[in-house]
Amino acid sequence: MKKKKCFRMFGYVAKFLLAAVILITCCLGLKSANVFAEGGRDISNYINVENLTLFLADGTKVDVQAGASASSNLDDYSVDSASVDSGVLKLSMQLLSGDTLQSGDNFSVAIQTHSTGSAVDLSFPASTGNVDLRNGNTVIGQWRIESGNIIGEFNENAVGLSVTQPFELVFAKGSLRTWRIGYARIGQVTIGNKTFCFKIGAQGLHHLVDTKMQTGVATNNRINWAYIAGSSLTNSLMRSNGATGDAIDCIIEDSYEGATNITVGTMYALLPAPLNLQSGSDSSNLGYNFNVRPLFTEVTQQEGETYNAFKARVISTPLQYGVYKSSDGLFSAIFYFGRIGADGPSWSDLDANYMNLAIEKILDYGFYSEDQRSALIERMTASFGQNAVTRGKVPSYRVTVGATYPLALEERTFNSDAIFTYDGVRTPITGSGRLVGISSSIDVSSFSALLMQSDVDSGQVVAGGTYKLQLKGQDGEYTDYKASDGGESIRTVGDEGTILFSNLGVGTYRFAQVTSPEGYSKIQSKGYNEDDGIVYSEDFDIHANDQEGVIVLVQLKKGVDEEEEEDIEAPDTGAFSNTGEDFVKNALGIVLVGCGIIGGAILTHFAYRIIRRKMFD
Repeated sequence: MKKKKCFRMFGYVAKFLLAAVILITCCLGLKSANVFAEGGRDISNYINVENLTLFLADGTKVDVQAGASASSNLDDYSVDSASVDSGVLKLSMQLLSGDTLQSGDNFSVAIQTHSTGSAVDLSFPASTGNVDLRNGNTVIGQWRIESGNIIGEFNENAVGLSVTQPFELVFAKGSLRTWRIGYARIGQVTIGNKTFCFKIGAQGLHHLVDTKMQTGVATNNRINWAYIAGSSLTNSLMRSNGATGDAIDCIIEDSYEGATNITVGTMYALLPAPLNLQSGSDSSNLGYNFNVRPLFTEVTQQEGETYNAFKARVISTPLQYGVYKSSDGLFSAIFYFGRIGADGPSWSDLDANYMNLAIEKILDYGFYSEDQRSALIERMTASFGQNAVTRGKVPSYRVTVGATYPLALEERTFNSDAIFTYDGVRTPITGSGRLVGISSSIDVSSFSALLMQSDVDSGQVVAGGTYKLQLKGQDGEYTDYKASDGGESIRTVGDEGTILFSNLGVGTYRFAQVTSPEGYSKIQSKGYNEDDGIVYSEDFDIHANDQEGVIVLVQLKKGVDEEEEEDIEAPDTGAFSNTGEDFVKNALGIVLVGCGIIGGAILTHFAYRIIRRKMFD
């Protein structure tokens, strides 16, 4: 009877364990069925770009030709918008003979736009999420745009496919943008292994929209942010020949995470060119800009002032702005324009000859020809003159803020929202900017090694701290390298986060950190050796036939290391101390340990008897 109960109990335990294994297996199976297979193959080398189709905002198909020299025969579009608004990219695969796709296979195709003095810059903003990758009507994976690359992953529907008809990547309406300046321009974009050309016509003016964008050439530590406000009022004036357009209270606010300083730059009143001379239905900011910064008053932050209190002072009077710095170092800027179209200057206040200046600039840009001058003057005067509903008041502004950031080691992208508030209604306007990494512009000559020190989380270069160079001997041990280029053997990391050693001999080297920069942890940084208590770079080799030197990256982690306490050894006095007090403590300790052992044995005995009675009685 006891044996039966024992086996029955064993059977219950076995069934429970089996059910648990089955449940865990099912959960893992369900999980794996809903994600791409890990470790999928990179088949980027087998992806070919077939063709690109672009569309304007009104649905007009743009003439696109493959090849950098094919631009002379392109059509010139003079349409209601010069903004490329959507597109379709077709790709194909050429897998090895007999090979087929597997779930989880992935690819990356680089996008490179060519922005020169005579080109149109076509931008492919980063995707906010994944988009379906289609082969006909079948979803065979997903794709996204990330860091200037099209990233694609195939799913289980693609399993077994080999060489197929070109599959499509459809860029959604509004996801592609291009801006044309002046006369008809040629645009170029290289996607993967193919370059495409397109042209935007001379009268294709884009809509004037509320904007936050990067302006000027990207650098490695500064982004110039530009903001355009008042577009709805300007468009209303243009559409109605100045007959309608309600003045509207306008505030712009923005914060600059990661910036070490910001400066307010130019402030312009925009006198835009009409889209066409028949209806003037929309407008472009490519007209004439009048500097209005002298008309604005700067409000300075007071000690201990909160952001809301500072903002209240800025917006107390039209045409004021200010820069605010929080206690944790975050910079913000506020611009208050008052009621645009009612407050602020008139065009004639800025320049009595404002209309002729604007007309000449618009003609110079090539938006309109000389024989259209009279009609252009009539259209512009009706929209922005003294007889318009705004009585010639400025309806739109463009302001800039220069933000300085720590040097970026690799290219960095910033996506953030500015807040445009019109008559109390807050609207986020997203802008994107980038910093060019210094690593892309550094050349290191042969027999040289350049250490680059960066923050592991932000990717920004880190100045400060010292390093020495070590050479690996034939016995595998490293010894400090005596500099042969005339410099110190222990060197300090400069403002650009670098240290250079030149005239190195052939061999295997590494950098060893001597001191950490302020605010950074040795223990938490990559390359920390616990035995030595030192941060090391990866090993690198200098060869006799190298055409260029070596760049070595060391990545540090912010943090504070605890002070290591010194171990103080007590004198060895044998098993017992010589003092009476210590003798008593030691004796009590022995007694307590003995009691613990006896008590544990008793408890174990009783536990055994209870379990035995339950199982076999």
